[in-house]
Amino acid sequence: MREIGGIRYPSVTEVLAATGLGPAFDGAPTATLEYARVRGKAVHQAIQWSAEGVLDESSLHPEIEPGFRAYQRFRKEADYEPLLSEVEVVDPTWKYVGHIDQIGWWNPGSGPPRRALIDWKYTDALALLPASYQIAGYARAWAAAHPEAPVAQTLVVQLKRDGTYRIHQVDAKQHDQVFLAALIVFRARMEGGNP
Repeated sequence: MREIGGIRYPSVTEVLAATGLGPAFDGAPTATLEYARVRGKAVHQAIQWSAEGVLDESSLHPEIEPGFRAYQRFRKEADYEPLLSEVEVVDPTWKYVGHIDQIGWWNPGSGPPRRALIDWKYTDALALLPASYQIAGYARAWAAAHPEAPVAQTLVVQLKRDGTYRIHQVDAKQHDQVFLAALIVFRARMEGGNP
C-alpha cells in the first residue's frame, strides 16, 4: 500500500494476490518462493541497468546470467529498444499503483515499431492468466498517467533458465474488466476490515 494524498493506493500485485487472482504457489516451500523472488528481482535490476548503460555484465551471478542472456536475445531477435525501466504509474481514477518492468519500441516485423509495455518473467513455467490480469492493470495505469504516449502492445516475455525466451502477446483490454473487478472486491474487503 502506498499513501498518496491521504488515500491508500494498493499495488496491482497486492490486489491480485488478495483476491486470489495472482499466481498460485500452493505447497511451494517459503524458502523456494523467496529464492525465486530474489532471483527475479536481480534479473529485473540487471535489465534496468543494461537499459541505462551501467551494467557490468561480468559481475552477473550464474543464477542471473541465463535470464539476462534471454533478455539480450529478445532485444536482438525481436528488434526491441527499451525506453523506460521500472516505471511506477498511478491511476488517479481507480486509485492504485503499478510498477511496469519496461516500456520500449518493439518491431514484430510488420509495419513500424510499436510502443510496448513489457512484463519480464524469469521462469520456465508461467501461469499466463495471472500475468495477463497484472499487465491489464499496468496498461490501464500507464494510459491514465501517459495519455500522450499510448501503448500499442502489451507483452509478457518469459525469460527461461536455458537462455531462451518466449513472447506472450496479451490483450490487456480483454483482461481489464477482471482486474477492475478484483480492485473493487479488494476495496470492499478493506472497507469491511477483511483484506
